[in-house]
Amino acid sequence: VLHADDETREQHEQMGFFEGWNIVIDQLNDLAMTLR
Repeated sequence: VLHADDETREQHEQMGFFEGWNIVIDQLNDLAMTLR
């Protein structure tokens, strides 16, 4: 993700934005593995 400025990036990081997307990616990967 590209943020307009460091302040916005920091706000998203504090809200758990990055952790949340990592969880989504892991869940999608798990789902994809069941479709093989």
